[in-house]
Amino acid sequence: MASVRSQPGLSIIIPVSREREVFDCLFSVCKQNIDKNCFEVILVCKDARIFNQQNWDLNLTTLEADVLHAATRRNRGVEASKGKFLAFLDDDTIVPPDWVSNVIDNLQNHPKSIIGGLNFDKRSETRFFLANALQANIFAEGLVCHRPIQKDYIECSFASIPLCNLAFARELFTKIGGFNEKADHYVDDTEFCYIASKLGYNFLLFKNLEIQHNVRPVFK
Repeated sequence: MASVRSQPGLSIIIPVSREREVFDCLFSVCKQNIDKNCFEVILVCKDARIFNQQNWDLNLTTLEADVLHAATRRNRGVEASKGKFLAFLDDDTIVPPDWVSNVIDNLQNHPKSIIGGLNFDKRSETRFFLANALQANIFAEGLVCHRPIQKDYIECSFASIPLCNLAFARELFTKIGGFNEKADHYVDDTEFCYIASKLGYNFLLFKNLEIQHNVRPVFK
């Protein structure tokens, strides 16, 4: 008799626009130190055949979507997901082995919060270092998620927690009705979080959810 998978506690949604880089992301998710039945990965891409040829050690679903807008792809991913909690990664991120278990633990302890982690590009080349420095500079992008924190977690504003490393309970997604597919891709996360703030949710950045996020270099 075939074994029956338990319902995953966490669904990880990854909209794909950079096929080459998402392989590194998926490999890092494969290395999680938690039972693979505790979470699922929903990959929303243009051509699923690229990923279906690989034998992934994951509860992985691949969906095809012609529309490039990340909000559309995230919404399609959520529609196909089953988890009580939803997490979102960009395709050019790499997560540490305890990322999934920490997401689940943090959400169980803070179910009415939207949570995220620090996002750094630790590649040593000057062109990446400079781009990372610009993100952290308060006179440039200046988001707190690009700067080290001393506490286990801090509360931040709705505009300081991007969708490249974000998680919350499914019920919030249902209340809001998903991401705005007509909004510019630079503001769809901010708009969603703004609405969540009006519904009484707060925003927490956790030190133990730090990830590698490959920034676009300032020069070639």
